[in-house]
Amino acid sequence: MKKLAIIFICIVFARAGIAQTNDAQLWSWVSVHKKLTKDLIGTLEQQVRLDHNISFPKNIFTELRMAYRFNKYVKYTISYRFMNRGQVEGGFVTGNRFTGDLRLRYKKKPFILSYRNRMH
Repeated sequence: MKKLAIIFICIVFARAGIAQTNDAQLWSWVSVHKKLTKDLIGTLEQQVRLDHNISFPKNIFTELRMAYRFNKYVKYTISYRFMNRGQVEGGFVTGNRFTGDLRLRYKKKPFILSYRNRMH
């Protein structure tokens, strides 16, 4: 039984090594946050994700978010994202996405319990 377990583990780890790629990616972004009221924060973010050894634009998108903190445990965020996805054949495909996030957070040192539910 021990030999069978060792063989199984070797096969699993050898198989996991095949999944590695030699492709470098770069994800870069810049964001601006503005506190509008005590509990309302606006964010504008621009991201560029490069693929194929940092030579091909995989995703370029702009996102606008508004987050409202109801109390120290509950926060709701709505966001709009305008996307450009690079195509291997050339050109881009554009898209839009609206999301809403409900975040629950409870902090009791040294632990933080956090939950997020995203609605598309």
